[in-house]
Amino acid sequence: MHSIITKPRRRLRGLTALLFILVSTLILGPLGAASAETFPDGYPKMGHSSESVKGHSVVLAGYKGPASTSLFPVYTAPGSTPNQFAYCIEMTVSAKYDSNLSVGGWDSFPGSNKFRTDKKVREAVAWIVYNSYPNRSLAELEAVSGLSGLTTKDAIAATQAAIWSLTDAGALTKVNGVDKATETRVKALFAYLTGDANVGRAEVLEPTLDVQAAGAHGRVGTRVGPIVIESTEDFISLTTDSPYPLVDADGNAVDLARVPGTTELFIDVPSDAKPGSAGISVELTGSRYTGLLVTNITKKTHYQTLMISSSDEVKVSATATASWEAVPALSTHASDNADGDKQLAPTGEVTVLDEVTYSGLIPGTEYSIKGELMVREGAEAVSTGILASRSFIPAEESGTVDLTFTVPADTLNGATIVVYERLYQGTELVAEHTDILDEAQTVYRGKVEEPPAPPVTEEPTPEPSTPQEPTPEPTEPAEPPTPTEEPEPTPTVEVHDSASAKPTPTHGELAKTGFGGLAPGAAGVLLVAGGITLVALRRRKS
Repeated sequence: MHSIITKPRRRLRGLTALLFILVSTLILGPLGAASAETFPDGYPKMGHSSESVKGHSVVLAGYKGPASTSLFPVYTAPGSTPNQFAYCIEMTVSAKYDSNLSVGGWDSFPGSNKFRTDKKVREAVAWIVYNSYPNRSLAELEAVSGLSGLTTKDAIAATQAAIWSLTDAGALTKVNGVDKATETRVKALFAYLTGDANVGRAEVLEPTLDVQAAGAHGRVGTRVGPIVIESTEDFISLTTDSPYPLVDADGNAVDLARVPGTTELFIDVPSDAKPGSAGISVELTGSRYTGLLVTNITKKTHYQTLMISSSDEVKVSATATASWEAVPALSTHASDNADGDKQLAPTGEVTVLDEVTYSGLIPGTEYSIKGELMVREGAEAVSTGILASRSFIPAEESGTVDLTFTVPADTLNGATIVVYERLYQGTELVAEHTDILDEAQTVYRGKVEEPPAPPVTEEPTPEPSTPQEPTPEPTEPAEPPTPTEEPEPTPTVEVHDSASAKPTPTHGELAKTGFGGLAPGAAGVLLVAGGITLVALRRRKS
């Protein structure tokens, strides 16, 4: 491998370092302004033929005979080795070594092939030069192409053949003077450089990088972004002090050492995170002149036009900041505005006071809160159409705000009333509290009591004229009464007293004996006993 293709890096000295190419020492005149860069007298210039780096000879369809391939040496400042290398974009035009060059953009191309007329050809050629050797190392080229064992000559031959196939000729048909394995590698790399991977590269007069995070403000539990990166390079590096990972739009993790040059990134902030922010720094290392044209024009002719591949590198950086806040949240407490309890008067117009507590808001930002009274029926919420709303600008992240609702007279009697609240930032709903079973946001309105019915008047029961004797409790007879029979004559019993004889009383009379003075209770006992004796005698007789 030739030592001069190891991509030397020269640092430009002073604050007024050279930026971009405009004009150099010319024989006829400038090729075309590409930038505001100026060079030392006598530069840029083509190096000596011995400083060129040769590749394999190739044969392309539509072109007679083999064509040699090489990298051409270019100097933009004094030095012992070339600091730029370039590929030919005119297959039928000869190169002139050790000559002064002019530098320009694509529109300054003096040739007449497809590069002059076809924008897609221009961009495809630029993509090849940018993504192949020596702007990419052999190892990088193997990694993206899937090949192995590439040599410097393999890479130069495949790259130059790919450029010519677009500008002047057709497909690569043969690699001269090499073995089968080498030819296979060269043709495979040619196919990669001209295949689907080649998406074209727009003209770049200088490496640029921009990162924007103006809209990268979000809430915890979301992907905060986008962080928009735009660069002329395919990949850039990124550093951040974010404690949370950076991901792409699909949530995939990003290799911060190899971030796509044009992309949108997000910070994946978890739901339990505290409000915070993160700085993002991006940096690219790009070739200063890759893709620019150089040529030598005389009064009679122009020599081969070249496109710079490997070049001095420059670093460009940019920074941005993303931030996130807590998720807005609401809680409410409803009460009777008259006395602060949960019971609304059943009559007349009443007012419900709802104290709304908020958190996670952005101080100084206007919000609006809108509420509605709902009636709880079981576990269902039924709209009442009674609304209230207000706008406010919080001074702190957390605080309270009140809403009042007027309930007309003779409405919602006997109802369980629940307050629903919704918080908006502009037209965006950012929080709500709509729990129909939450007692904190519930009040009750009693029913209107109906007047009691008048008492029924009854006629008084008349009192008896004479006091009634209390009815004696009945005495249970010893035996049930027997059917009524005609009384039989009671036999006369004669009682003979040894002392004196007295006449025996007849039926119906009581004997006048010493019992006549007995107490009425004792007499009653005798009467009952007598009755029992008569019954016994009758049964015996029968």
